Amino acid sequence: MAANLTQKNTMEIMSRERTSLFKNEINDGIQWLCNAYDDINKGWGYIQDIPVNIENTAEVISTFIRQYDALDNEAIDILNECVDAWLVDIEVADRLTIDNIWILITLNDIRNHLQIFKTDLRKRVDNAIVDILGSLFMTQNEDGGWGDLKGDVSSVSRTAQVVKIMSEIVFEPTDYQKNAIEKAINWILKQQNEDGGWGNINKNSITNDYIRKINLSYRQLELQYLSNAATTGYAMMAIKSAKPHAYKLQLNKAAEYLLKTQDADGHWDLFTEFSLKGDIKVSFKHFSTTIALDALVFTYSINYSSEVLINGIDYLISLQDPVYKGWKSSATSETYTWSTCNVLILFAYVKKHFEKIKASEFMAIIKEWWGLKQEKEISVFKVGKRVFSFNKTFGLTFCITFSLLLITWVAIILSLMNNAILLGTTDISKVIKAFAVITITLIIGVPWTVFIKFSFREMEDSWFNTIGWVYGIIFGVLLAFFGFFI
Repeated sequence: MAANLTQKNTMEIMSRERTSLFKNEINDGIQWLCNAYDDINKGWGYIQDIPVNIENTAEVISTFIRQYDALDNEAIDILNECVDAWLVDIEVADRLTIDNIWILITLNDIRNHLQIFKTDLRKRVDNAIVDILGSLFMTQNEDGGWGDLKGDVSSVSRTAQVVKIMSEIVFEPTDYQKNAIEKAINWILKQQNEDGGWGNINKNSITNDYIRKINLSYRQLELQYLSNAATTGYAMMAIKSAKPHAYKLQLNKAAEYLLKTQDADGHWDLFTEFSLKGDIKVSFKHFSTTIALDALVFTYSINYSSEVLINGIDYLISLQDPVYKGWKSSATSETYTWSTCNVLILFAYVKKHFEKIKASEFMAIIKEWWGLKQEKEISVFKVGKRVFSFNKTFGLTFCITFSLLLITWVAIILSLMNNAILLGTTDISKVIKAFAVITITLIIGVPWTVFIKFSFREMEDSWFNTIGWVYGIIFGVLLAFFGFFI
């Protein structure tokens, strides 16, 4: 009876705290996950109608827990049904590290929200956590990192994910656990590149035998050790979780790397991780945009009003499938379970920050946005110490008026000169007209080039290219004008 009251009270509190922020997107995403649920095998595959696997099932359970206030009765029933079956199926033997990581993340989420479940899961969850931790301790490499199996090349993504969840696990950490985390953090710190980011593997770990077995092109292999947004984000969150008050210099460098590598539309490129499981090559895709944003917010490198976060979320919203409502990992990809979970988990995290915005802060953001919008409507350039500015309407009016006036005056002057005795011959007249066309082209082209470059081609073209085609058009028009009308 007490358990039922606790669950009822919790649900009532969550119901009162429902928010409309991202409401439609979140509800649609959760519904897509419900539709993708395999009610026979009680779980999810990486895509709809694909066999169930324990990692993707764990991701969805974790997502439902973190978005519990947005679940309807159908989703709550699926969550309870799936967790019961999923806990029975957990076996740590021979599982990849990536599977054990997601199992542990989800077990920790369940343990932190036991009150939302219909049955008492504490003992089953506690036992499973101990088993998974034991398996992870056994598979740590001598260098301090983790691969997906004991002896695999250590990777930053895998090691960082292990460190983060081990640091956040609800149990009091043992000395063994503390030593494992310390060893792993030291290994991660040594892998940071000069640009502030992290690649996934150490370049020195690439042996001839590894190259032969993994069979990648030079560029694909290079991308495994060069910095990328996904592994940089994982490393940042691991360091912040394990050592919240240390390594600020390394975290700041990493944040700078992420800030300068975000694309103009708000995204970071997907990272495809290749690794060997024994002699078998496997690959994992990492949704870099969600990971980078998670890391920047988690480490306090940006806040809720940051243009980086707003642009990133805007990009993620654009990836929601317009028909089926799950999330793609890129504009051209299919809709995946894991990418949908990644976005919904990020939304669960950042909406808590957005909900704290007061009216005065909201208005400040709107004013700043409006100021930036107005600035974008005005083109500004310097000539020496002089600063010139114009908007598109003024710029276009000035260019047209200036061009017509100049052409008119030159046409009048040439007409008068044609009647003069000294210019009576046809050859001299042609020379003067040609000279006039060139001169007018040079003068008229200046304001037109500035206007077109700043108004339409600011990010698309170089000044040299803009000057080339602007002057070409003007010269052609003037030749036609003087050839036919004078």
